Amino acid sequence: KKLNANIQIKENTMIINSSKLINNTLSGIDLRGTFSLIAASGFTDELTIIKNIDNLLRGYEDIEYKLKGVNFPIQIVK
Repeated sequence: KKLNANIQIKENTMIINSSKLINNTLSGIDLRGTFSLIAASGFTDELTIIKNIDNLLRGYEDIEYKLKGVNFPIQIVK
């Protein structure tokens, strides 16, 4: 929702509709969640900042290099 995603929850079902994602500053909580934030940020037109990525860096070896290898616009600042 922080990226302006059109998401609805009905009972035990999540419905994600087509929407234009916007940039924002986000915070990672766990390994898969942080990677999901990174993947979603790839669909925004501007810079998205994701803080608290320590779990991501411990869980994925050379993640920046691998994502850049598929032309994903990423820069990890330590």
